[in-house]
Amino acid sequence: MSGFSWQEARFHELNNNGPGSRVTPTRPQLDPALAGEYTLEAYLRGTDGWAPQLAGTRADSAAAPSGA
Repeated sequence: MSGFSWQEARFHELNNNGPGSRVTPTRPQLDPALAGEYTLEAYLRGTDGWAPQLAGTRADSAAAPSGA
């Protein structure tokens, strides 16, 4: 993050625990209601609907454009 202030970054914490994990004004917390939008699956799916767990299956092949 060279050259950028961590305070200006758009990071949020959710359910952190352990030493040093206290909630303070400088450590923004993610609203638990929004957490479902930030899953590994949602991130990888992106705008093209990529589903790596379907790679090589009929479901994966059905999504591919024909004549490619």
